[in-house]
Amino acid sequence: MKAWYAKINSKTPPFIHDLVRLAEKADLMLDDDQKDILDTISTFNIRGRYDDYKRESNKKCSNAFTKEWIYSIKGFREWIKTKLLK
Repeated sequence: MKAWYAKINSKTPPFIHDLVRLAEKADLMLDDDQKDILDTISTFNIRGRYDDYKRESNKKCSNAFTKEWIYSIKGFREWIKTKLLK
């Protein structure tokens, strides 16, 4: 997302971790599903920094949950890569 921001704005991205907000600042049009994916990824990043949140998150991270999110994240990554290469 920060690479997209830098490409569109020709400047260093802001120091924020909210990926939806960053996409908005970079005028990247997202559908609701993409916004949901980015919101969840942002939550993963925040929760991964704090021990209490880590313990709570670890309870949810079953094998099926993890596979589903890896699939979603890879799909979004491929989508943004195609936009970056244009």
